[in-house]
Amino acid sequence: ALPQLFREAGYTTVGAGKVYHKSLPPNWDMNYSWDPRMADGTWDEWMYPGEDICENGTAWCAVPAFDENGTAAVFEDGQTSDVAIAQLRNLSAIRAETGAPWFVAAGYRKPHLQWRFPEEILELYPADLGDIPLPAQPILPAGAPDVSFHMAVDDFLQAFSDVQACGAANLTRYWSFPDDCVRAWRRAYWASVSYMDSELGRVVAEVDALGETDNTIMILFGDHGWHVGEYGEWEKFTNFEYATRTPLIFKVPPKFLPGTAVAQTPQVNALVELLDVYPTLAELAGLSLP
Repeated sequence: ALPQLFREAGYTTVGAGKVYHKSLPPNWDMNYSWDPRMADGTWDEWMYPGEDICENGTAWCAVPAFDENGTAAVFEDGQTSDVAIAQLRNLSAIRAETGAPWFVAAGYRKPHLQWRFPEEILELYPADLGDIPLPAQPILPAGAPDVSFHMAVDDFLQAFSDVQACGAANLTRYWSFPDDCVRAWRRAYWASVSYMDSELGRVVAEVDALGETDNTIMILFGDHGWHVGEYGEWEKFTNFEYATRTPLIFKVPPKFLPGTAVAQTPQVNALVELLDVYPTLAELAGLSLP
């Protein structure tokens, strides 16, 4: 495992959120990959956060920051950021005393369903659904093989009340949901992306506030793409590019790059995949591969 490589090289390795699927591998590979202080009560424990479901069981909801009793709303990705920031402060203090390097993994769930986010995030997008663009290709292309069309029944069609109200039972490979439903879900998906981005921004800002930006390699990647109505599909379960393409961004301080005259991270115009993360990060950190 990637964190195991760094732990065995003397790094303090910690994490929070959906770095692995829940309980996979067993105990999140704690004994091999992660610092034992995450499990013995010394630091915040590894956490796979949860949150309330949207009212009435809908696929999306914009939630006020506080309820009528003044209680702050809790969001799963906000909890992940809170733990990651606490861990960064622990690690930066240790680094100041001992010089020990560290590895932090923060796993965000959004924009997975449900699309639940603070209501102010929705203000980033048009209030009028008519201003939300529809997919350019709303149904499966003519001649596409049957096997190319797959819809998540348990995760989408039967999971949310608004999806069922919009006609989930009618779905076939040549049918799409009503336009207002599609527009509402597309806006909610984009809002979830913006919310996750704001939480990631909190963690990046903390790295900077701790004075660790020039010492820290940052990597952003997702585990898959997502359909939001393209070809009549929703979620990730296809081989179309909408589902298979994913972000992959490296931010590398010049000190980790070969040579001494590099002012910024070079751009690479080559075909890459997530399997490249492991050897690339190991090489940048000067670690030998197993």
